[in-house]
Amino acid sequence: MPMEIKKDTYSFCELFTRSKCEQAVSLEINLPDYCSDIKKILKCTVKAGISNVSVSGENVNLSGTAVTRLIYVGENEKIDCFEHTDALSCSTRIKDMPENPLIKAVTRTDYINCRALSQRRISVSGNIGAAVYVYRENKKEFPCHIDSPDMECKKEKKTVSNLICQTEKTFDLSETVALDKDREDIGKILRSDCTVKLESKKAVADKLLIKGELCCEILYTDSEKNGIVKVTHSMPISQILGVGGITEKSDIQLSLAPSQFTVSAKNDSAGRCRLLELAARVSAVVRCREDKEIEIIKDCYSTRYEVTGDYKNAEFHTCAFNGEREIPFEETVYFSDGNIAEIKDMWCSGDECRMSGGEKAAEGECDFLLHGIYTDSDGSCRYAEKNLSAKVGVPLKAKGEKTDCDCDITVTSLSWSDAGGGKVKIKGTVLLNCYASVCSESRFLSDIRQSEKEKEQKYPALCICYARKGEKIWDIAKHYNTTESLIKNENGIKDEMTDKEMMLMIPCV
Repeated sequence: MPMEIKKDTYSFCELFTRSKCEQAVSLEINLPDYCSDIKKILKCTVKAGISNVSVSGENVNLSGTAVTRLIYVGENEKIDCFEHTDALSCSTRIKDMPENPLIKAVTRTDYINCRALSQRRISVSGNIGAAVYVYRENKKEFPCHIDSPDMECKKEKKTVSNLICQTEKTFDLSETVALDKDREDIGKILRSDCTVKLESKKAVADKLLIKGELCCEILYTDSEKNGIVKVTHSMPISQILGVGGITEKSDIQLSLAPSQFTVSAKNDSAGRCRLLELAARVSAVVRCREDKEIEIIKDCYSTRYEVTGDYKNAEFHTCAFNGEREIPFEETVYFSDGNIAEIKDMWCSGDECRMSGGEKAAEGECDFLLHGIYTDSDGSCRYAEKNLSAKVGVPLKAKGEKTDCDCDITVTSLSWSDAGGGKVKIKGTVLLNCYASVCSESRFLSDIRQSEKEKEQKYPALCICYARKGEKIWDIAKHYNTTESLIKNENGIKDEMTDKEMMLMIPCV
C-alpha cells in the first residue's frame, strides 16, 4: 500500500550576509563671506544620511546626503560654524541575492581629517562607510505525518517562533518651530541630533499602528551675546504602516531609527532668525512572528515493509525577549588635561552594542563616543571626546543551546558635572531595543522511502525479551518489528523506558 507523507513548514529570519560600501571624502572648501576667519578648528564632522535603499539584481544601492560641519573659533574668540552638503551614493554587490530580502544599512564615518589651508579655506579628507545587512526568510519543511496503517513514527512536538512577514517602511516628518520668547535669536547651528521614542504599537488587519515621538536636540550660537543655546523639541509620531500578514496575535519586533535629519534656521515675519525648520526621515524595520506548534518525526519504521530514511539536523528558534528597557549608567572620565571652567555642551554618538546569552539573561556592553565643548581657565573654547561604555542586559523567558540577539541602543538622556582636575562625572540613560531568541538543535527524519518488498517474519506471535534498565520501549518495538502500544499494554508499562532490569512479553503485530 503506498504511503502518503504530510509536511509542515516553519520560517525564521536569518542574516544572509553582511557587506560594506564606502564613499571617500575629499573636499577643499572656501568659507562664504558670512563666516568669520578661522583661528582654531574645534571639530569637523561628516554625517551621512540615507534617503533611499534599492536593490537592482545583485547590487544594493544607497543614496542620500553627506553633511560636513566645521565648528571653529573665529574672530573675537567667537564660536562659528559652517556646513557643506554633498550627495552620498555608493553600492555593494551581494552574490546570490535571496528572494525578497530585507536590507538594513547603517552609516558610520570611519575617519575624518581636517586642516586649515588658510583663514578662509579648509581641506577635508576621510571615508564614509555603510554596513549593509541582508536578511532573508529561511523556510524549513519537515515531514510531520505518514499516512500508512503499517508505519510507526516517533514524533517530537516543538513550539517555535514562526516568521510571518518582514519589511522595512519609511516615513517623513517635518515641522517649523518658533523659539520661545526668552530665547536668543539664532546665529549658527552647531549640531542637531534626534532619537525616536516608541510609545505604542498595535496590529490591525494587515496594518501596524505606531505612536511615539521624535526627540530633537539643536545646539546653536546666539546672534548677539556669543552664547551657546540648546533647544529640545518633540515631534509627535502617529503612523499607519501597511504590513501584509500581520495580525493581532503577532509578536511584533519593531526598530525605529532616523535615517536622515536636517535643521535649518529661518527668519520669522519680523525678519528675526527665530524659526527652526525640522525634517526627518524615519526607518521602521518590522518583523512579525507567531508561536506555532510543529511535530517532527525523529524515527520511523514499517511493520510490514522495508523502509529507509535520511536524517538532518535543524535549529528551532523561540522568542526569549522582545521589547525595550531603559538602563541607567554612570561614569567619571578624564576629559581635559587642564581645568574646566565651563562645560558648554555634551552629547553622544556612535552607539554600538554587543550581547550574548547566558542561562537566565542576555548580557553585554554598549560603546559610544562622548563629545564636549567647554572653556578652560584662560577662557579659551575647546573641544574633546572620550570613549564610554555601559553594561546592558535583558532577562530571558526561554532556554536554549544558543542565544541570538538583535539589538539597537540609543542614549536618551545625558547629564554632567565638573568633578575637578579635568574630570567630568557623567550620568545618562540608554534605551535598549532587543529581540533575543534561543535556538535548540534537533535531529529529524527528512526523507522516507518504502520498499515494495515485505519483511520476513523473524519472531513468533509471542516471545520474551530481557530488557536492561533504561532501555527505550521504542527501540525494543523496532527491533522485534512490533509496536510500542502493544508492548506497553501487554506488560502494563506507561513510561517510555524501563526503570529496572525486567522481562517483557513481546507480542507480534
